[in-house]
Amino acid sequence: MTTSALLIITYIILLVLVLVIAALAAKVRRLEKKLIEVTPSDLYPFIEELRELVIESERIATKLENSIRERESVLEDLTVLADSKLADYGRAAEKAKPEKTLKEKIRELAEDGMPDSEIARKLGISTTEVKIVRSMGA
Repeated sequence: MTTSALLIITYIILLVLVLVIAALAAKVRRLEKKLIEVTPSDLYPFIEELRELVIESERIATKLENSIRERESVLEDLTVLADSKLADYGRAAEKAKPEKTLKEKIRELAEDGMPDSEIARKLGISTTEVKIVRSMGA
């Protein structure tokens, strides 16, 4: 999952929690209106309902909190992974030097004064190949 997808999911979960809290607030307001017209014995079912709503909201808040922690952990892991990959890419780019051609290698070794037989042995080719390349203007 991408970082933006995780953030969208987190915002959706937060929106759901806000909607649940708004619904609970509306329910509390309705209960307040009923309290004016009821006797104490009528209140017990409402108190139990409120208690259940509080327990449910605490359960939802805990789930949301756990979900956010998981998302944060995933984001941190992704950040570490991305940093690692960028560092690997940087090291690979530094190491990726263009390979010299056989002609360039022979020319450099010849300029250093190395004899053809030694150049051939070092490069794993025949002395004839070295002489041909050198005669072509290496």
